[in-house]
Amino acid sequence: MAQDRNVPERKTSTIRAVDQGRLTIADQVLSLLACKATMEIDGVVSMAGGIIDDLAALVRRGETPKGVRILKSEEQIAVEISVEVEYGKDMTKIGSDIQVAVAKAVKQMAGIDLAAVNVNIAGVHIAKIPDKRTKQTSETGL
Repeated sequence: MAQDRNVPERKTSTIRAVDQGRLTIADQVLSLLACKATMEIDGVVSMAGGIIDDLAALVRRGETPKGVRILKSEEQIAVEISVEVEYGKDMTKIGSDIQVAVAKAVKQMAGIDLAAVNVNIAGVHIAKIPDKRTKQTSETGL
């Protein structure tokens, strides 16, 4: 049977073979689990992605969330997360919290023990500081 060239091939991970057949989970599902777990961490402002990720997403038609990559070798699966964090927060704690949360979410929901959760702090979000002149003007009513 000929394969339709317009339909992108889905990347999947075979979890285990059982008597009834094998269980596979799409990489997109693993990415979504990792993204959700990451966004629940205090201090994470957003997922980050570079121009390469943005272009790849266009080609894949949104196959994986921005800032998440699934890395596979022969027998292992790892996740790479890129985030922007809030200025003033402890980046090492945020990174550690992401690693624990992502590994736990993937294990609980997909039954996969990840080989690694690599975290990249790709940016720092600095809250906009109000201009003192604007504040004084609004207080005086001018």
